[in-house]
Order: sequence, then C-alpha cells, then structure tokens
Amino acid sequence: MINNNHAFNQEIPLWKTAYQGELKGNHAQMWQFRPTNFSKVAAEFGVESTRVEDPQQLSSVLQKSIASDRPTLVEVVTDLWATAPKPTNPV
Repeated sequence: MINNNHAFNQEIPLWKTAYQGELKGNHAQMWQFRPTNFSKVAAEFGVESTRVEDPQQLSSVLQKSIASDRPTLVEVVTDLWATAPKPTNPV
C-alpha cells in the first residue's frame, strides 16, 4: 500500500511550526513532487496494482488484493493537507 499525496510528508502542521507558523519561500521543493501514478509504474514492472481514489473502494480493493495470493500494490490517493487526528490516552 502506498499513501500517494504527491509528497514525502503528511504532517504539514509540523512544517508550519518549524517555519514559525507560515510556510515561506521554496519550502515545498524539499518534499513535494509531481503527480505520479504509482499503480502504472508497478504495472510496467509486471506487478498487479490498483489505484484507489474513492475511499469507498478501499475495503473491496484490499479484500481482492489479499485474495489474489500475489504481490499486489494498492495505491491510495490522499490529500496533501490532510492530517490524522492526534491519538488520545483514555487513562
């Protein structure tokens, strides 16, 4: 599974903190890249692959990939600016 947000980063708020709250200059050149379809790249190498752009498809694609009994790449296209919620400690 590949999280494809066209970047080497999923924590934009951390970068904003490092830049004193505002991303300035050419900061994105360090971690953003052009849109890439990794599913097509994998297919060129003969690897079974699927690109998921709709979250509703993810469960069925994963089930199909596991059932195939072959190495499979699942590329999930995500939002560059999305961040996961912070974990909580219920204790």
